[in-house]
Formats: sequence, structure tokens, C-alpha cells
Amino acid sequence: MKALEIAKRILNYQLLDYTLEISHLKLQKLLFYCQAYHLSISGEPLFEDDILAWDYGPVVRSVYENYKKHDSSIISVKKELKSEDISATSIGVISTVMGAYSKFSAIELMGMTHSERPWQEAYARKGKDKIISQDSMKNYYKQFLTNEKQ
Repeated sequence: MKALEIAKRILNYQLLDYTLEISHLKLQKLLFYCQAYHLSISGEPLFEDDILAWDYGPVVRSVYENYKKHDSSIISVKKELKSEDISATSIGVISTVMGAYSKFSAIELMGMTHSERPWQEAYARKGKDKIISQDSMKNYYKQFLTNEKQ
């Protein structure tokens, strides 16, 4: 599955909660946490796109290119955005992440990702595209599921 499909699912949550506002920056961080926890729970990626460590935190390039026109504005959803069918496990992970993380602002989410090892390690590497490895996400966020610090 492509990250753009998961982004549509995340944006659709705004139709369920009229107080929820998702900007492009916030969308990127929510995508990151969905991928990280999906990897930690199932061992499999939620989507196939790489996540890059950019200055403002984790970014999926295809989602960036699709939604960058919104800049820092809220991405409004007036009707449900069509998205592909996905597994019950994936829906559960997205729902759990949205419940836990959507209450934070884009800036708060950026600060959170900046304070966590997967983004820090990828960002510290030299080179243009600093990919956050799926193994680093899976291993780091698994501790929050088992309550074991790493």
C-alpha cells in the first residue's frame, strides 16, 4: 500500500471529529507514528514508502509532494476521501495512533519525533535522503507496547 492511501484515511478522521484539524506537518508526523507502531505490532510495514528525516521531522516524500500546496493550513475534508481497503489490524493501529497522537499540535508532534531515537539517528547521518529505517522504528516503538525501556 502507498503512504498516500494511509494519509487519506488519517485525513478522513476530521469527518468524525469536527474539532480535529490536520495540517500538512501534522499529517506527516501522524503517518510516521502509524508506520512505527504498525511495524512494532505486526512486524510488517503499513505502507511501502520510505520515511525521511528532514529538518522538521519525519516526511514521506510522495505525501509531501501531494499536500505541500496546503503549506501550514488545515487540509480540509468535506466528504470522505476514497481509499483502498486495508486489514483490520492496520485499521486498529491507525485508530489507536489517532486516539493517542491527534490531540497534539503539529509543533508538539515535531518536538516529540525530534526527541526520539529513530529520527535522531537518521538525521545525524550524512547525505541528502536520510531514510529512517523500519528496523529502528520497530525496535524503538516496541518498548512502548511492552513497557520495556531500550
